Amino acid sequence: MNRMKLLPIATMLAAAAPAFASDQPGTAATQWKEELSAPVPQGATDAGFLVSTANMTRGAGPLTTINGTCSGAANVSLDADMFCITITDPANFSAVVAGGTDSCLALFDAAGHGIVFNDNRTDSVTSNGAALTNLFTSSLIAGGTYYLGIARTNGSTSATIIYTRPLDAGGALMFTGDPSGQAPNDLVRRAEYGPLSPTAVLTNWEPFNSGFLPFNFNYTITLTGAGYSTTPTPGAAGLLGLGALATLRRRRR
Repeated sequence: MNRMKLLPIATMLAAAAPAFASDQPGTAATQWKEELSAPVPQGATDAGFLVSTANMTRGAGPLTTINGTCSGAANVSLDADMFCITITDPANFSAVVAGGTDSCLALFDAAGHGIVFNDNRTDSVTSNGAALTNLFTSSLIAGGTYYLGIARTNGSTSATIIYTRPLDAGGALMFTGDPSGQAPNDLVRRAEYGPLSPTAVLTNWEPFNSGFLPFNFNYTITLTGAGYSTTPTPGAAGLLGLGALATLRRRRR
């Protein structure tokens, strides 16, 4: 194969680059794994807990899975993770934490205003995993930028429970919920809530002042109606195509 034949193929690969999905090494086509936001190098393993420090998911096409870890250690007071995504289909949006580990999910707009929150999913009386549906998202802008936050509770089924939930600038809860450190009301927990104040901005999350479980919480969030927040430039994927073609050319010699 000569160079003149190689160049048109490389050009076509570059033009088709947006069809390539996640540009994160070691991930499936529609998957994102937690890392620190750019310009921090890839391989770091903790998303921030505010809009300003969220992971910026990178890829093209649908985003169906986010994997990460909420850290557990004696000296860690909280670990909530935030991910910047687009909502491509608000009427069919959903975000579900797999498994039964106690968790909560919250969705925010680009300015950090709360949109919807859930502690325990509404479609189960046994799972403590969180889930968001289109209950509060059907009026959002398709293709708009949003921030998805995940945290966990202490997973207790005893008399008290400790939460990590979104707080506004005054330190107040942004969404309805049980008082931390008291017996949980399961009917309250198994509901989706809009914000208590539409103008409140995410400033912090509740700390685990007591009852902290010193282990890591590995989570998988399954998404529908969502996409990546940043699309790689076509040229970047085109260079990958050129590398592949160069390898093919060497084999043909």
